[in-house]
Amino acid sequence: MKKIFVLICMLTLLVACGEEEQEIKSVFIGGTQGLILSFEDFGVLEEGVSSVYDAEEFPITINVKNKGEYNLAPRDLTVKIKGISLKDFQGITEELKNSQKIDGISEFNANGGELDLDFGSKAKYVLPVVGAYQPFDIFADAIYNYETNVIIPQVCFKENLKDISVCNVKESKTFSASGAPINVEAVQEDTAGAGIIVLKIVVKNMGTGKVTIQGEEFGTRYDKFAFSTPEGFHCVSGGNTNEAKFLENGAEIICKLKEPLAKNTVYVKPLTLKLSYNYKEQISKPIRILSQQS
Repeated sequence: MKKIFVLICMLTLLVACGEEEQEIKSVFIGGTQGLILSFEDFGVLEEGVSSVYDAEEFPITINVKNKGEYNLAPRDLTVKIKGISLKDFQGITEELKNSQKIDGISEFNANGGELDLDFGSKAKYVLPVVGAYQPFDIFADAIYNYETNVIIPQVCFKENLKDISVCNVKESKTFSASGAPINVEAVQEDTAGAGIIVLKIVVKNMGTGKVTIQGEEFGTRYDKFAFSTPEGFHCVSGGNTNEAKFLENGAEIICKLKEPLAKNTVYVKPLTLKLSYNYKEQISKPIRILSQQS
């Protein structure tokens, strides 16, 4: 948030001094990724599949990389093993949370934070293997808290639209967003009456995961997320305040100035908002339990 504050201060000073900023450098690295999870290989690879004999113990480890810009706090991530009957195995922990912070990517940490979740270092299949091997597909559901920070650096506050100086109200606006799977696709500024400006912000799910508001269950009909409201504005999406639903073409947030601008007002000011949500993804890995008898 320090970067956001510094950018806002710099932009405000530039406008106050009457200087024209030709190009605004983003304070964000950007991108459309959040967490990247993958099962680690074990045993020997047969036709690209991790394989062990039925008498052997094996590890189940999931590697987690944070490729977005939000820093996950401890217990922000929950991963649950699925797709196999745990009664058929021993030594497997069904569910784990991250016990430490997972930093996002940054100027000083281009690769982002990383950790391994150990679901069992001595897992073992306890049933007889019929034939040469028993194939399985092991799955894991990952649910994690994430946020997207958005800056619209040059919002035009102009009461008289006939005034062609300083800035334009009716146009697409440049924006900057932090790297995250839920992200902004476009921002349009317009007017909604005398002295009232309005911003239309299009948000999309850039990944393949499910989305819900933090603390709520995932819906079967639609995904949704929460958003903050810039000071002096009233923001809604589909008639709802501070929360939006994803429809076929994404979600649209409408932020309308609460009070009309005073006569002859004209200035440029940056605005910020935050998108907050839980993100859910599923990963899988084929494995083989080989028979020692074959």
